Amino acid sequence: MTQPSKLIVVTTTEPRQYLTEARAWSSSAADAEQFDWPDVAAVIGALPKGTPAAPVRAEDA
Repeated sequence: MTQPSKLIVVTTTEPRQYLTEARAWSSSAADAEQFDWPDVAAVIGALPKGTPAAPVRAEDA
């Protein structure tokens, strides 16, 4: 069985921004923290209300 893909959190607005380990936004996908599937919903839920963010597979970023 293959390992599930890692996810990163991105803004849904342009220009796209990537959530880093420091919980800051970066314009570089290389800076993005990668999350496991079970953790990404909690990470997005902890962002300030109204933050336009969504999970994306890391290899698609």
